[in-house]
Amino acid sequence: MNVRQKFFALSGVAGLIMAIVSVVGYFTASTAVKETVEKEIISTIQAESNEAEAWLLEKGQLAEAVASIISHIPASEEAYARSHNLTTAVANDKEMTNLMHVMENGYTMALNGGDQTGKAEWTKRAWYLKAHNAGKLAFSDPYVSKTTGDTVCAAGVPYKREGASGGVVGVMFKTDTLSKKAKEIKYDGEGKGMILNPESGTILASADENENLKPIADNPVLKEHIAEMAQKKSGYFVSNAGGKETVIAYESMDSTGWITA
Repeated sequence: MNVRQKFFALSGVAGLIMAIVSVVGYFTASTAVKETVEKEIISTIQAESNEAEAWLLEKGQLAEAVASIISHIPASEEAYARSHNLTTAVANDKEMTNLMHVMENGYTMALNGGDQTGKAEWTKRAWYLKAHNAGKLAFSDPYVSKTTGDTVCAAGVPYKREGASGGVVGVMFKTDTLSKKAKEIKYDGEGKGMILNPESGTILASADENENLKPIADNPVLKEHIAEMAQKKSGYFVSNAGGKETVIAYESMDSTGWITA
């Protein structure tokens, strides 16, 4: 092999080596960018989920405060335990629509409406039963109030009293903020947020208001992945539904089990 042939042969090998290095570098960089974007998306959904949960817990604290007061009222002061004054403790919360104090024996006092004893089966209401059975702060799914027509949610807190009936204190509040937060869930200005309850199979709030309070099963992508989301509690998956690649990141709320996605 003459000098020229050797030169071109070496040049070819060098070129091949450079090409291999370039390809490896591309894939390494591509992987790094993908991992960075994934971390940013997950970080965004975690922040939004934490914010929504903090808002919910603020409402729960209102119910906890009133329940704490009632639990320390002795049986000898039953009249005070049934006082309407106890339900006015959180009246300055503008998002609250009502506060109800329901005893196990059926006695019921409401901030708006006063004495409601016997006017409904209050101890069979979903928010009462959920808190009573859980033995701690619990949140109901949003529902449409028969009284105001507003979409509301209830934070219920059970309490016990020595020698007297225990019960549940419920704070009802508008869910406009949940819907607003769902609309704010975006990555780099794009995306559609949702808040889901895998236990009841309900879309609690969505950036698309037409999906509010609809079954998760109505959404093919969520229907396929909701069990996995509930089990893993945090992560993401990629969907190719409709021929369009979409990344769905999600995060569970510890206090409710609801999922922000």
